[in-house]
Amino acid sequence: MVKHFSQESSEQSQDYQGQSVQVDISRAKIILIIIATAIITSIVVILGVVYFIQNSDLGNEKTVQVLQQQINDLENQLSQLQQKNNDKSPDASTQVETEDGIFYRNNNYNFTLEFPFSWKGYETKNRILYYDFGNVENIDFGFKEEPILFNIGFYTSYQWQQAQKLKDLIYLGQNNKYIFAYHESELFADSFGDRWYEIKDIVLTFKLIGDQLLYTSNEVEQLMKLHLHQLDSNITSEQLEEYSVFETIPNSDNTKIAVLYGLDIKKNLECCSKPTGLFIVDELGLLSEHVKLVGALHQMYLDSVNWIDDNTVSYDHVTLDEGGISPVSKILKLN
Repeated sequence: MVKHFSQESSEQSQDYQGQSVQVDISRAKIILIIIATAIITSIVVILGVVYFIQNSDLGNEKTVQVLQQQINDLENQLSQLQQKNNDKSPDASTQVETEDGIFYRNNNYNFTLEFPFSWKGYETKNRILYYDFGNVENIDFGFKEEPILFNIGFYTSYQWQQAQKLKDLIYLGQNNKYIFAYHESELFADSFGDRWYEIKDIVLTFKLIGDQLLYTSNEVEQLMKLHLHQLDSNITSEQLEEYSVFETIPNSDNTKIAVLYGLDIKKNLECCSKPTGLFIVDELGLLSEHVKLVGALHQMYLDSVNWIDDNTVSYDHVTLDEGGISPVSKILKLN
């Protein structure tokens, strides 16, 4: 076991807090609650009137239809109000230009990012994504002409386990409330290609403010390189840079992480686009149990990693042949 290095200090984020004005959303929330309450109250009152008329001699079909239309109109107003709040609510964030770039701090979800000057003028927008496993809060990062270049989602432990079926969702870090992950947009104008390629460097600056339980994406990358060096002491720094983390999967109580990694096709054009290695890390550092494929890597990869319990990981060893894709389920047991 390798002892875990200490978490980076968040003193830098504290230094900039007084240099900008935080968006105050409490007033907007109060107004929203008042309006929503009024609409709901109106619906309840009209429903009561409809019930009374339908069960008395005063009612006729035309009156009931008019009242029902009023109910429908009020319900539509409430729905539009909720959608407006979901799509356009401010994210209680601050942006400060420093000597090195643009410092971003989010005070709702307690994290920071650092952007290069080429992202000057970028915009953020809160959005809720609806899945069969629940509603996930997100923040989109982009520009007026290209609103979503990447987004960061905030998942509960249960939602994160279910979200593993989503493509290209990459773990960033976690605290005692959320698991943070980001997704890069696959569709964007050619003029924003350079900004898109800068996203990986931006998310490496991700830091949580306050209590941190495990690792940021940058720390996971460093642990991967340490793991590879332990497997092969002759590996060069240039060779290490050809590897990337594909996915991280925390266990149920967020005390261990399974990390899928492999050669990055953007850095190594010969191979590969799928993960070919798996290692486990806990609060103290790397654990000895691991899987690393060798041989014709373009014909095999690892997939479908899940925690069976807090000490057992299941995964698929997938091979590609003339017959197609052949997955074989396997188990990695922690001692």
